[in-house]
Amino acid sequence: MTDQSALADAYDLAAKWHDKNAKGCEAISRDEPRIGQDVRKRAAEAATHHRGSAAGLRLAAVDLRRKELPVPRGRGRDYDGINEPGNGF
Repeated sequence: MTDQSALADAYDLAAKWHDKNAKGCEAISRDEPRIGQDVRKRAAEAATHHRGSAAGLRLAAVDLRRKELPVPRGRGRDYDGINEPGNGF
């Protein structure tokens, strides 16, 4: 396991933590009879924060893993394959 792969795994673990907290905050934000409006509003904002953080961490993890994929010989990282034979040309 490379350092980049370990970092991507850590990002995934942190994203799961944010998912768990977002779920809890969402539950609090919908608990109208027992929780006051001000607390429910803050919980909804916290849920938005946690969902956004989880998404950003997952994106960073995917980016790290994508950079570790082998590049086909003779092609740079920006290769998109559009002008290859069999793709309409």
